[in-house]
Amino acid sequence: MAITLTPEMHNKRLDQLIGLSDTDVAERRSYIGGSDANTICGNLSPSISKERILNLYLEKIGEKEPDDLSDILAVQMGTWTEDLNLYWFEKQTGYKVTERNVQKSHPDHPWIRARADGEIDELDAVLDAKHVSAFNFDMDVLMERYAPQLVVQALCCGRSRAFLSVFSGSNRWEYAEVEITAEMVSKVVAQLSAFWKCVQDKVPPVKIEPLPALVPYEDQRKIDMSKSNEWIYHERGFLNTEQAAKDNKEEVAALKDLVPSDVREAAGDNIIIRRSKNGSLRISKVKK
Repeated sequence: MAITLTPEMHNKRLDQLIGLSDTDVAERRSYIGGSDANTICGNLSPSISKERILNLYLEKIGEKEPDDLSDILAVQMGTWTEDLNLYWFEKQTGYKVTERNVQKSHPDHPWIRARADGEIDELDAVLDAKHVSAFNFDMDVLMERYAPQLVVQALCCGRSRAFLSVFSGSNRWEYAEVEITAEMVSKVVAQLSAFWKCVQDKVPPVKIEPLPALVPYEDQRKIDMSKSNEWIYHERGFLNTEQAAKDNKEEVAALKDLVPSDVREAAGDNIIIRRSKNGSLRISKVKK
């Protein structure tokens, strides 16, 4: 099955190569998007975060032009491999990706908008495609970095779940769910609201705190769950129902409920659950 580049897809790629028009730039000043959320809520070093937030503020009030990304190879690589990424996700998982690149607004805050790469009806989820370097690939780091963007996408699209589909270099693909909790949603919306008020009032943002983990990552511990009968029961259920999305979702939830809030890694004989620095839990099979 070949991927056909339709005229609409070609025009979208061409626009991204040429760069944003004056109309596009003006429109982007009227709302906060998913990538903006990464800047505002991102877990970057304080100095870099402060500089990026200030630059974004200046863009929103029209005192700074957005960076020209048309000659950044990594950005263009991700843009042009997006359709292949979504096709590969469908081929490997069997899930259909719909509503591709459709901009939607938050139901309560119309100044928050997002354009998910796609949506998955069967999982009630948004999907974001990334293409990253093969060097120092770390899915947990990527999940933490893009969590605010995925929260915004899920809110605007009315979805309860979010997934990352990632190409690493040219020979590795992986996907993972970024858990969206009520607490995370509340923090993201609060931070975006604080930033947007600064834009509306034209008062430079002094400090917007990054999203913290519930328990400091360095203080989280590893535990062995291989002797827990309850874990073993749900672990077997997870393995036996992996292809059945609804049953699998219930087993995933049951397993995650068994992980205490101060635990960053819980492992059984076949399943391991890791907590990222932003507090989300990621489940995977134990490699043997």
